[in-house]
Amino acid sequence: METIIINLTLLKISGELENLSADIHPADTYQEILDSAELREKLLVYILGRVPNRYAALSPEKIITISPESLYCSTLERLELADLVQKGVENLIKPESNNSFPFNQRDIV
Repeated sequence: METIIINLTLLKISGELENLSADIHPADTYQEILDSAELREKLLVYILGRVPNRYAALSPEKIITISPESLYCSTLERLELADLVQKGVENLIKPESNNSFPFNQRDIV
């Protein structure tokens, strides 16, 4: 039987990005980042590099049943994620203000 490795953290963070939009300021800029595939990917890379990643090896039939909402996230993890999203957005807007961000100004189109 075929087994596929799934990054559960990526799945959860992708789902949480949609839910956090009301809490992130400036909201218009945040929405622009979510709407841009390239900037959204940069934000995901920023977050994934700063949290422990969890994986699961599943059969293709079980993958269909997984949704971001079905994955547990504690209140502390949710708050940490919201903080990382906020910092990631700020660094995408002003990457020169934080040298730890993995992308510099010329990388953002």
